[in-house]
Amino acid sequence: MKKFIAFDKYLLIYVILLSIIGVLFIHSATYQSDMTLNLQSSSVKQVFFLLIGFMLMLGVSMINYKKLAEHSTLLFFICLLILLYTLIFGKVVNGSKRWISIGNLITLQPSEFTKILMIIVFANFLDRFRDKLNNILYVLVALFLFFLPAILVFLQPDLGTALVFVPVMLSMFFIGGLDFKYFLAILIIGGLSVFIPFILTLISVFDETNILIQTLSQSSNILAAVLFFFAITASVFTINIRLQNKFLNNLVYFCFITSIGLSLSLIVNNYLLKDYQRKRLLAFINPEIERWGMGYNVIQSQITVGSGKLIGKGWLEGTQGQLGFLPARSTDFIFSVVGEEVGFIGSSIVILIFFLLISRLIKITKDVKDNLGGLITVGITTMFAMQIIVNIGMTIGVVPVTGLPLPFLTSGGSTLWASLISIGIVLNIEMNKYVYNAIRK
Repeated sequence: MKKFIAFDKYLLIYVILLSIIGVLFIHSATYQSDMTLNLQSSSVKQVFFLLIGFMLMLGVSMINYKKLAEHSTLLFFICLLILLYTLIFGKVVNGSKRWISIGNLITLQPSEFTKILMIIVFANFLDRFRDKLNNILYVLVALFLFFLPAILVFLQPDLGTALVFVPVMLSMFFIGGLDFKYFLAILIIGGLSVFIPFILTLISVFDETNILIQTLSQSSNILAAVLFFFAITASVFTINIRLQNKFLNNLVYFCFITSIGLSLSLIVNNYLLKDYQRKRLLAFINPEIERWGMGYNVIQSQITVGSGKLIGKGWLEGTQGQLGFLPARSTDFIFSVVGEEVGFIGSSIVILIFFLLISRLIKITKDVKDNLGGLITVGITTMFAMQIIVNIGMTIGVVPVTGLPLPFLTSGGSTLWASLISIGIVLNIEMNKYVYNAIRK
């Protein structure tokens, strides 16, 4: 009984409020004037998922997070097996293998749960080897641990979920005490491998006769840049073997990681970036280019949000959603329904609750006394923040459409259960903050 009393009541209040809001707007998004509630209704299903989710949250909150972390090796292999199984035997929906069916009743998206498991695995590694973290070998092992599952998620393909792994990893690395030079290397390599394909997609919509555009759009020119930086790396390294100059060492390091980042950008652009993902980028740059394709979702979402104006049209009174103009209105674009029906004021209140949720998670992170618990809460907080920012951002056209769910509001069991399980882990860490008094570094 004492454990239940020890729960962070503010965190629970925010979660309950958001979950109720989710049920209400899922019902509104799928509402028809002649419909009758039954077991197949999306809102009824969401209530069912919510009840199970709260039981999962309470159950997980009773499990000592340190005991979970002790089995991180097993958890890591479970992640890999689940993701491999999904890739081979997963249910194909819209060209992606992201779901597995359990009987004829439940369909799960394993990647939602592997994010949580990988946060625990990664936190345990950073905590266990925190004194050796700035050894290049341990940095590479840490990167392998995080990127292997991310690659399997990307191959489903699910770019949005795979990208969530990156800020989660970076935030945990930062809190874990990774040396700045390694942190900078990850940022440069990751930034180049994402930014250059984005730029190449961007310039494809401009006048191809422009000399600058022709230069940037040629893969051979980027390959030449790779060879140039690699040549500088080899030359300066050879010269500096005897000199051992610190500036030259830094120059070698910078040129080497730049060449790696440029090389990865070519691989991403030419082999990994799918056509539909490129179209999503184009739709983000200018929705009119893909008005009846990928841009349609963005345009309709913006129209839906804008039509709500200041106070909205009222609950169950949204026309864009209920008449079918807004795609994925109970999932990816659920916030658009919120914007239409309760307007700017209501949407701001929902965003405020999300802000309070993230603020509470940050406070719990600051109050945690041990390194492992702090790393786990940082990872979970970053995961929630990333999903909230990206999902709301894509509904108003300031972020490319990635298919990331909005925690507690998006329809579906997997995302709701994963979110509530994450909260359960945080609750357990918060309850034990005075038990484990190890000094966090």
